[in-house]
Amino acid sequence: AFKVPSREVDKSEGKFWTHWNRDTKQFFLQFSFKMEPKPQVIMRPPPPPPTPPVRPPHMMPPPPMMHPPPPPMMTPPPPPMFNPVPPPPPKMGGEMLPVPPPPPRM
Repeated sequence: AFKVPSREVDKSEGKFWTHWNRDTKQFFLQFSFKMEPKPQVIMRPPPPPPTPPVRPPHMMPPPPMMHPPPPPMMTPPPPPMFNPVPPPPPKMGGEMLPVPPPPPRM
């Protein structure tokens, strides 16, 4: 399925073409729509630029824009680590540590 706009078809030479193939039972259709004239747009001059707001005479002008501070030369140290992972226990010359005793029974 497809939609076809409800516009006038241009049937001039080369713009409207049909063909029926009896062997394959296929129908071909090619057409163009008539070009609608575009409405003439009246060009108006651009509006004047907005005027800056008028300050009362007793007000001071705004201060000049300040530049942001320059970035620091050195990077700050990393934040301290809270609850760091403790280092593993030292190995005693390849010997295995003794197995701790089981908890007491109550």
